Amino acid sequence: MKKKIILLLSGLIITAQLIYAQVPAGSVSSTKQQRQLEETTQRLENRKQKLAQLEKELEEKINNKEKAVSQAAESAEDNERAAKKLSNDVQDTKKAKRAERRSSEARRDVKRANKASKNVKKLEKDIKHLKKQIAQDERSLY
Repeated sequence: MKKKIILLLSGLIITAQLIYAQVPAGSVSSTKQQRQLEETTQRLENRKQKLAQLEKELEEKINNKEKAVSQAAESAEDNERAAKKLSNDVQDTKKAKRAERRSSEARRDVKRANKASKNVKKLEKDIKHLKKQIAQDERSLY
């Protein structure tokens, strides 16, 4: 009988401890906030890494743009020289072919320069957008 009472009391004590050991409601919201904070921190870190990558890529694209612009200018000058030579001797087919090739090269180089310029503008726009997102994440953290 004493054993039954002791077992019954110890069972009640264990049950009471389990009931009171449950997580309080405030702790659940605290855990959720902590998880959101961790997600925001991770997202912020990823965005900062992407920003660094895009800024490095921007430097390369700016260099490519400058090269393309200088090449387009050089091609335009070559085209102009070939056109002047052709204007001196309009009947010369060799000069006409050379002027036509120079003209095609100049057009191609201008297209490349325009494409490079568009790439730089798009990348600058992406960087600006990413910086806004980073600022927004930093505000939500603090």
